[in-house]
Amino acid sequence: MHLVREGHLIFHGCVPVDEQAEFLPMAVAGRPYRGRALFEAIEREVYRLVESPLGAPEELDLFWYLWSGPQSPQSGKDRITTFERDLVADPRTHHETKNPYFRLIHEAWFCDEILTEFGVDPAQGMIVNGYVPVRWKKVSRPSRRAAKPLRLTVRSPKLMAITVSPWCWNRSARYRHPSQVRIRAGRY
Repeated sequence: MHLVREGHLIFHGCVPVDEQAEFLPMAVAGRPYRGRALFEAIEREVYRLVESPLGAPEELDLFWYLWSGPQSPQSGKDRITTFERDLVADPRTHHETKNPYFRLIHEAWFCDEILTEFGVDPAQGMIVNGYVPVRWKKVSRPSRRAAKPLRLTVRSPKLMAITVSPWCWNRSARYRHPSQVRIRAGRY
């Protein structure tokens, strides 16, 4: 779910927070977790589900929630409207409200809180977010007010797709551990 490498914090999505930048709880295996503990609990549960024989179908609900749940660190939205965008012409059905994390990440004090929560030195570390939703016409500068977040996003299929998460997808369509992934910029 997250990785600390060379003094920088790497994860996909967001750390769920409320409007006051307080970490939101999410239940994993029947217990509420928040912040770093949430990421670690999700990772433990995902490994348990993947490595164990198929149990009850409701155990797989976590995977669905991680994709579309309103407090999921992987989703970061109140709902996912993929099907609505594909099947419904009315743009009012396409609206997704993002977690306040995506607004607060441009504030240096908030980045410092996130880095500290994950055991990274705020004076030296950066947050590397994989696949953060961006509307390219509205982006002025990637760093904005805080020089700490770095967003890796796909703008065009001709650009290299980089997904930074504990397991990365590479061009040869195999999963690789981040220690085996080399990040290169540019076009293919």
